Amino acid sequence: MNSGSRICHCAFVAVEEMSFGFFASSSDAVPAPSAAAPALLLVLVFGSGLGGYGVLVACEVVLGLTWTLDFPARRTSLYSLLGAARVAQAVSLETVSMQVAKIVGPLLAGACLARLGPAASFALMAAGYAGGLIACLGLGARLQGPGLARTMSVAESLRAGLATAWGNSTVRAVLLVTIAMNTLFFPYQHMLPVFARDVLAVGPIALGALVAGEGCGSLLGALVIASGRSGLAYRTLFGGSVLVAPALLIALSGSRWLALGVVLLFLMGLAESGFAAMQTTLVLLSVPDRVRGGVMGILSACIGTQPLGTLAIGLLAAGLGTPLTFILNAVAALVVIVPLAIPLVRGEPQP
Repeated sequence: MNSGSRICHCAFVAVEEMSFGFFASSSDAVPAPSAAAPALLLVLVFGSGLGGYGVLVACEVVLGLTWTLDFPARRTSLYSLLGAARVAQAVSLETVSMQVAKIVGPLLAGACLARLGPAASFALMAAGYAGGLIACLGLGARLQGPGLARTMSVAESLRAGLATAWGNSTVRAVLLVTIAMNTLFFPYQHMLPVFARDVLAVGPIALGALVAGEGCGSLLGALVIASGRSGLAYRTLFGGSVLVAPALLIALSGSRWLALGVVLLFLMGLAESGFAAMQTTLVLLSVPDRVRGGVMGILSACIGTQPLGTLAIGLLAAGLGTPLTFILNAVAALVVIVPLAIPLVRGEPQP
């Protein structure tokens, strides 16, 4: 893969993520749209034979916009339905379902594309989303409650959420760490195909093993957290995960053996699951009901900063190579994360 291909690949991936973050902070004031909408749009696109690059980029924007509202609404609903005592397990179980979907989904998608074509495949996906919506119809009454900021305007929700988030030391640390992780750490995932080809000198099957290693680590970590047997306080688990993950990325950059790379990515998956589950849990547990949705929207916006890192890692890798880029990103992440995470791990109050 040449340098131009690397940059173009990262730019395409960034489009969906950029739209994800753009409107996320207003999620408390707007009902979550149906995820079936982008699937239906793709049915029309491929059914009419208009599935070109520009149209697909536009579809990515639509998909990202639906996620801006879906993610915070979904995670806040878990808290509303189950309460503080079980929210960590609930978030982890949702992560488990997402990891399983990442394993089963591509297999089903490949089979459908091969046998049915893109239009019919996306029609099946839209039907699946519609089934999910029908299953959720009965939850509306259980999610209503007094004191929730559902009548706030977008501007009011944003102001209240920002004031609460910045005034709470734990939430502030989580948001800043989230930005660092999404701009400096997670973009490595988009460069794994380049790393596998140019550094490890392996093909698609070995690349699949690398990706599967990370996925299996994330799945196992989410299962352990969901079981309630991690044995660690939430803040300690979050802080430890975000300290370990960039260090493992540095180790991965020096790996020249496939087996070692799979092991390192498995361990990175474990750390990523701790970060992902505790990121949401700490925010949900640290803010009052009236601004919980708004603060979750701000968290979503922080996650949506990843396109900045995605574009940057493509540019850096084109000029410096993938291993050195991994090292620079990981070191920069640790510079930001260490002063924020150490107090969490020690249970100390933050300034």
